[in-house]
Amino acid sequence: MKYAPPRLDDSWLQAAAAAEARGELDEALRLWCAYRQLHPAVAAGYLDACRALRRARRFDEAEALCAEVPHVAEPDNLLRLVEAARIAEARGSFDVAYQRWQAVGAASPHNIGCIAGTGRLLLKLGRLDEAEATLADALVRLPNHPDLVRLSAMVAGAREDWPEALRRWDKVLAANPNDQSASRHRGAALWHMRMHSSTADADAQEAGDEATGRMVEVGRVADPEARALLMRFESLGQNCEFGLVQRRFGAEPLALLRWTFIKPMTLIRLLEARGAGMGEPKHVELRRTAWGEHVVHDRRFGIGFHTFMTSALADPDAFLDKQAARLRWLRDKLIGDLEEADKVFVYKPEPGTPPAQVQRIVRAVRSYGGARLLCLALADERSPPGSVRDSGGGLIHGYLSVHNPVVKGRWDIPFDEWLSICRAVAVAP
Repeated sequence: MKYAPPRLDDSWLQAAAAAEARGELDEALRLWCAYRQLHPAVAAGYLDACRALRRARRFDEAEALCAEVPHVAEPDNLLRLVEAARIAEARGSFDVAYQRWQAVGAASPHNIGCIAGTGRLLLKLGRLDEAEATLADALVRLPNHPDLVRLSAMVAGAREDWPEALRRWDKVLAANPNDQSASRHRGAALWHMRMHSSTADADAQEAGDEATGRMVEVGRVADPEARALLMRFESLGQNCEFGLVQRRFGAEPLALLRWTFIKPMTLIRLLEARGAGMGEPKHVELRRTAWGEHVVHDRRFGIGFHTFMTSALADPDAFLDKQAARLRWLRDKLIGDLEEADKVFVYKPEPGTPPAQVQRIVRAVRSYGGARLLCLALADERSPPGSVRDSGGGLIHGYLSVHNPVVKGRWDIPFDEWLSICRAVAVAP
């Protein structure tokens, strides 16, 4: 297609932005390219295209174009540094992104975007004391800046200071009562506070063996970097293995499917229905297992949820009402996390699961907001344990040396392989 020369105003850039908004990225890139040819010294034609390429996860192209941004004006150079930092952060290269935000700070010490970016990277790197100090210093000058207040609340949660996290999320919501993401984070802080206030409380999530109900013990490893990494993933089943991997490294996210068993078609129906009806009183019931555990069964989707409560219940109806409310809250949290697409979702199907079912799960996950799915498979000669392969379209395969880590009644999870897989996925484009 041939293009007429653009007018020397912003209409050309607006047309490119409109094409991107319509999902016509190639058209938008052609328009930006034509604009750059006519106005090679104008940074906007470069930076707008960089942002579009970053959002499309075409990181190598974004990096190359970002390096071409002209340095005619100092503000343009600052914008180039900011975009370079955002590209590195989006692709998961957090150490590189942190260094780039440092360069932004050197050029503009009081730049709020830089302070927020630095705090966000320190949080993702698990350097929580530094993140707290960075944000606290900025909040002295700007105590109500929404980005800084939100990040400080996330840091408090990462530090597991749940009362402080709750106070900070309340501050975020006071400024924006309709912030659904903040509501979910506040809810998580509240659940954790309740969990810690009474170890016998039914809200406490524990990992158990699906076959016997016994608690599964995993050795804890103090590794802040691994903990921060694993908090960026969320299990969609099919069993508790990945939840135990997270527990091994101190990551304890609240998640609907972390401690349950779910088959591919059940997961597909749940995702495609957006969880409609899950946890509603007419769909839930208490069942008692052979080992005495009270299990909440959701008849709408046919999923059983551990409570790990084996003692007699003083008021079974009240207990079920509380568990049903919890399911509804976790369902809404899962939908919100899928829509935000900041996490990588993890599913480990049984061997022999039809590829069409896996693709259907991917499509269901992507329909919410473009999140990626990490699907685990058994390693072979082409794909050694701990490796990953990007299969395109939002699907990444990770490879483990064993499918079933339960040996003679004991869980023997290949933790190092899981960690290698998650690290590789985190830095993948």
